[in-house]
Amino acid sequence: MRIHFSTPQPLITAVSLFLLSACGGTTHIEPGDAGISGGAGLGGNNAGVTGGAQSAGGKSSVGGTGVGGDGVCCLAMPVCNAGDVQISSQSSCPANAQCYPLSICCSQIWCAKTLDAGACNPSAEYFRHYVSSSATQCQVIDYACPANTTMFGNACGCGCQQETSCPQYVDCMPGPTTADPLCSDTARCPYSIRAL
Repeated sequence: MRIHFSTPQPLITAVSLFLLSACGGTTHIEPGDAGISGGAGLGGNNAGVTGGAQSAGGKSSVGGTGVGGDGVCCLAMPVCNAGDVQISSQSSCPANAQCYPLSICCSQIWCAKTLDAGACNPSAEYFRHYVSSSATQCQVIDYACPANTTMFGNACGCGCQQETSCPQYVDCMPGPTTADPLCSDTARCPYSIRAL
């Protein structure tokens, strides 16, 4: 005995489409809108990341924002040397101080180093090299000290000084004794006189 079932036409059509796509047939999916382009990067000339490609199902993708590569600044801030104070500008430099700028990560500050008010005698200070003997000029001149020396300022002026443990003279004369290491190392104690 055979039993015959009657299948509604719309169900047959839906099943046929499913089988057709599963067996290598093609179905049509409407593409979504194009993505939105990213904006220009901050601080640079580079364009932003491009927008997303078309997406299936009608949803649009949004592009990212690019970050420029030129002139990018970091988050660090300059800090004055220990014992020095920050001032608002070069014109705010006190009369008894030596002022200098510091720059890092697109930021600049001015710092003031108070000059020593104690007694000084440049002719007897072999460990110092005076750049200027004018307190006024010391406030505005820009100079760099060589390796193994530091800046100083006092009532006599300003300049660079080496460690006070450095000798005034170094005997580098040929002889039976081993030469002082400072004879060949001129960067250490640069203001000590080498006697040849």
